[in-house]
Amino acid sequence: MILAGTLLASTPKNRVFKNKLVLLFNVNPFYHGLIVNQPSDTDINYIFDKIGKPLDPLVPDLLYKGGNIDMSSIFLVHTSEWRCNSTFDLNSKLALTSDKEMVDEFENNNFPNKWKFIAGKCVWTINQLHAELNDNLWYVVPQKSSVPLIFLSGKRSWKKAIEKCSSAIVNEWL
Repeated sequence: MILAGTLLASTPKNRVFKNKLVLLFNVNPFYHGLIVNQPSDTDINYIFDKIGKPLDPLVPDLLYKGGNIDMSSIFLVHTSEWRCNSTFDLNSKLALTSDKEMVDEFENNNFPNKWKFIAGKCVWTINQLHAELNDNLWYVVPQKSSVPLIFLSGKRSWKKAIEKCSSAIVNEWL
């Protein structure tokens, strides 16, 4: 069984999610996930200015593209020491928040230690994701390695995830 907080790394066979890392956050009745290594061209400061909540000082980060579903929804993946009313723990070190309160906290310069804003999500049926796993389209990243990888950017994080998965597979054989 795959749980919320699981990080998936696409295998080279996966043409749809090439070089992507997906963090699962809801596993019932569908799997919901966020692509965590696909930065957009949109600056976070632009988003906050657009909603009338400019950040001061400016935050040097981009909005990430989490998937093609529900693109108007913004999710905040962050370290678990930081909380809002709607914060959902993914594991002991990682949490997910998506509400107006998170925007207010950022406006007040109250930030988690590590974080990413992500727009949109991916969704699979249970059978669909299990079939993709059985077809070797995804590796499950070892949990102890997943949190640092989530906060890296772009293809670099995917390469590191593949290294961690490869090491785990080799260690199983030894």
